[in-house]
Amino acid sequence: MRRLLDVIFPLSQVLPLGGLINLSRRRAILPFYHTISDVELIHIKHLYKVKKVIEFEKDLDFLLKYYKPIGVEELRQFNYELRNLKGNNFLLTFDDGLKEFKEIIAPILQKKGVPAICFLNPAFIGNEAMFYRHKVSLLIERLNNLKEQGGIPVLVYDWFSEQQIPFGKDFLSLKKIRYSDQYKLDEIAALLGVDFEKYLNINQPYLDWDEIRSLEKQGFHFGAHSIDHPPFAELSGAEQLRQFEESLDTVKRWLNLDYNLFAFPFSDRGIPVTFLQRVLYQNSPIADLTFGTAGLKLSVFDRHLQRIAMEQGKRFAAAILKDEYLRCIIRAILGMNRTRHK
Repeated sequence: MRRLLDVIFPLSQVLPLGGLINLSRRRAILPFYHTISDVELIHIKHLYKVKKVIEFEKDLDFLLKYYKPIGVEELRQFNYELRNLKGNNFLLTFDDGLKEFKEIIAPILQKKGVPAICFLNPAFIGNEAMFYRHKVSLLIERLNNLKEQGGIPVLVYDWFSEQQIPFGKDFLSLKKIRYSDQYKLDEIAALLGVDFEKYLNINQPYLDWDEIRSLEKQGFHFGAHSIDHPPFAELSGAEQLRQFEESLDTVKRWLNLDYNLFAFPFSDRGIPVTFLQRVLYQNSPIADLTFGTAGLKLSVFDRHLQRIAMEQGKRFAAAILKDEYLRCIIRAILGMNRTRHK
């Protein structure tokens, strides 16, 4: 399958997007980003490429050429089911509650008349704590700087050896540290002289509740993204439910919302069908909508929606969407265009 796609995908760029939309019959898309910035964000630098303002505006202009932007209110009018919408539509979302949503993204969206949902991790709001992957990026940056200066302490080499973590190219092996082992990041931070709390205090990478309430009054919508961003597939069933319920309850309570939206951190892989059925369809559903990250794949339930990652290196929306549509069409022909759950 992968080899076939590698051969076919270059062809997608010469095909018109309108034709791909018609062939796929997928007229509603859900692009998602994390943040936008013209300055280097060290806590993200080694995780994924952040688009600059001009790149983000180019993406938006392309989306607006082919789709109508919709928000939560439009979804509510159609009982939260995308299949009931008419025409081509896009629902824009952002993850992790980063401060650039207020400083950079919101003004651009307001100027262009585009609604959006921002998914929050309550543990990080107000810069009370740091996402463990953001810690990884800070540590990789510190190690690279020390390497360039020729001064990595022997204790650091010993720590890597003890943890059986290879140095690898540019120390990217640190990204393999699991959520359950994130205490190890604090250990090596102490050896490297990296102060996460100081970074939080100085850089304030996350939104606080006052900023979020202000954005909500401006018309933006908010949902939960778990308490502290674990890969759900690594959690027990009880912990999955706790992360789901507590994060939703916190966001709803602080913002006095009359809707419940949840985006699974990282992806929805490993989420049992019974879990989705419980939180979406039981007598008292916990969430109105949940979101994964499987692009244009069809989900097992109408209220569990899949989003398209828009931070793919140097690629713009046109290339990303054309590839995604072609992938969708090929998977549909092969009967492989549905997400798999336990």
